[in-house]
Amino acid sequence: MFWLMVLFATVELSNAENPYEECYKEATSGSDYRGDVDISKSGFNCLSWETGTNYNPTNYTDDGLTDGGGNLCRNPGAVDPEPWCFVSSSDLDQGWEECGQEKCPTAVITPPVISANIMEDHTINCVMAELTGQVSGIEWMTDTNTDNSYSPKDGVYKDGSQTSSLTLTSENLIVLKKVGDEHTFTCSITLNTKGTSLMTTQTVTLEGDLPDEDVSEDLPDDGHDCEKTFSCTTSSAITNGKIYWCLIVFNVMFTFA
Repeated sequence: MFWLMVLFATVELSNAENPYEECYKEATSGSDYRGDVDISKSGFNCLSWETGTNYNPTNYTDDGLTDGGGNLCRNPGAVDPEPWCFVSSSDLDQGWEECGQEKCPTAVITPPVISANIMEDHTINCVMAELTGQVSGIEWMTDTNTDNSYSPKDGVYKDGSQTSSLTLTSENLIVLKKVGDEHTFTCSITLNTKGTSLMTTQTVTLEGDLPDEDVSEDLPDDGHDCEKTFSCTTSSAITNGKIYWCLIVFNVMFTFA
């Protein structure tokens, strides 16, 4: 039995402290990176953001440009694919360089919303990427409380990726359909970094009519089984042999009367 009290509709990376101190999110190009790296990927010291003509704390007040010593790797306005900083033109002619942090791990279920026919099995794939190793644990949950039993399959970690699959059988879907038409399933991953986890969801909208229940065994016995009695004159259970036997008994009874 699966039960979840709170679900998140999008991928989340959580940590007791700042989750983006050592990596940056590819989805945001690291615009929300708030780590303490102050050296470019080539090893050059980052200069103060105050030196920037366009990208400075005055123009980008909410992008963390004054954090620390005011020279930390940032990506104001998501102008670059990843965090960067100004460097001395004597180090690099262009005067800036990306900082080279690793991308944060991700988890995604595609699509986040899908329709499924209750008469066919439906598989949900939770794809994890940018991993630094085998994850510590994967848990599937749903916001619907039923007696269904699910058997997810966790793939093997390889080259920074891993996939976990949850197959909802037709029997599972029929049980869910009896509860409602829409159900959300969550893939929750515990990473090998202490205190860090990923979460992503898929909402399944069920289509199709519930199959008719077999009620033949539940019919009450009214004592008039046409195959066992001769009272049902229209029943094919009354064969010619049965009729002939009845006539013989009637003639015998009439003769001795």
